[in-house]
Amino acid sequence: MKYKYTHWLKMNIDTIEKVWIRLKEFKEKYNCNMEVFYKETNLVIKYIKLECNQSYQDLDLDVNSITDEGLWHLSRKPNDIYKYKYPIEYFFKEYINGECIIENIINEENIDEYRENINSSYQDSIKLTLLNILEVAHPTLLQSNQITESMLDEISNKIAEDEEFNDYVDSLIHNEIEQYKETNNIEEEEDEETI
Repeated sequence: MKYKYTHWLKMNIDTIEKVWIRLKEFKEKYNCNMEVFYKETNLVIKYIKLECNQSYQDLDLDVNSITDEGLWHLSRKPNDIYKYKYPIEYFFKEYINGECIIENIINEENIDEYRENINSSYQDSIKLTLLNILEVAHPTLLQSNQITESMLDEISNKIAEDEEFNDYVDSLIHNEIEQYKETNNIEEEEDEETI
């Protein structure tokens, strides 16, 4: 769908729950599209591309507030940003609920998708950790572009493909399913013995 306006929003600290709640409420209330972006030099700062039919003057979203440092409206699209592969709902689940849970995870059909989300989340964390180390230990490598995003992607992909890492992810999934069953009082049906 075509929208009249495109807004670029900046979130300096991505863990502010109330900001994600505001974005979620706006998305539920109005016909719009939201996508999340990042800069490879700082994965903590998030950029939101908001497409909607409200101009900046009419935007029913608290931005540029003196009392709230959470969300800033930018005058133009930032340079050198990259779109996350997950939809905005992924971030709502992660930052509002404190967990990256797919609805009805108990359904076996969702496990592959859930595993992929965990892997993606950890890959982003790995990239952020590597960037932080490089910024402190080897800033000239970053400044001279000797370390690129594709290199960091390759490293994080190798880690995510490691057998031990995937065993760890599987154990997280198993624990999540067990907790889901316990929370929702779900008991596994025992197989009937054949005589």
